[in-house]
Amino acid sequence: MAILKDYACISVDSRDQHLPMVPKFAEPFRQKKIRGVGIHEVKVPYEIQRVSAPWHIALITISGSARYSCKGRSGLIKENTIWIGPADTSYQYKATGDWKFISAALIKSNNREHIEGSITCKMMQNDVSHLVNAVEAYLSESTHCQDGMSQEARALASYISLCIDREIASDLENDYSRNALTLAKVWEEVNASPEASWSVSELAYKAKVSVRQFQRVMKKNYETTAEGMLTKIRMQRSQELLLSTDLTLDAIADRVGYSSVYSFSKAFKNYCSIPPGTFRTQNS
Repeated sequence: MAILKDYACISVDSRDQHLPMVPKFAEPFRQKKIRGVGIHEVKVPYEIQRVSAPWHIALITISGSARYSCKGRSGLIKENTIWIGPADTSYQYKATGDWKFISAALIKSNNREHIEGSITCKMMQNDVSHLVNAVEAYLSESTHCQDGMSQEARALASYISLCIDREIASDLENDYSRNALTLAKVWEEVNASPEASWSVSELAYKAKVSVRQFQRVMKKNYETTAEGMLTKIRMQRSQELLLSTDLTLDAIADRVGYSSVYSFSKAFKNYCSIPPGTFRTQNS
């Protein structure tokens, strides 16, 4: 179902409470790039849909369940799970009955690139009751603080931020390992067909990650960019063809994905420091 406009349906007997984020004691949230946190105890009907938002949304379910729809996928958000809808993506979620959960709006940052462009729905790594207690204590403490300088509230904000950040990052290294394996398969495909019109966005799509994350994982695993790896594969293949065949430069250019001899020769000279014809002559 296409989501065409923002929409919210919240029953009158639902609790939909957001934590104070402006006072000085809320600084730990800002340091962790958490835009907002809320605690919700809702009843049917309860439904939220967004066309797009510039931040990720994380829902940590304490009890009950909800159904979600995002990026053409749908499913159930269960108790003791964290569901993350990525930024700049339309999504919808609605309660299936009584549902208690904590929400967190997460600003995009480098350490969250692994959740960009994909839906996350996984079991919590830690006991969610501690997070709930901290949220309730923060709300209580903030109502008694008049000058925004409560050390107790600041400490609770630090703990809440840490709990949320820990859950989001808990499988980051596993994601990098999975991405490394996926990357290897993607480049095997490129190596088999260097003549194809490969683009970075297409390669990222094949790896099932955002372009930003694709470049980040490329740098981590190969110490180069996607463009650099594509050029390397094409240049290595062109060197093989120059030395093992009598194909013309025009034919070789076509076989390694260049639209003209000029663009191929320019790329080859930039990579090898000599023109392709000279390379063939010197190594024949």
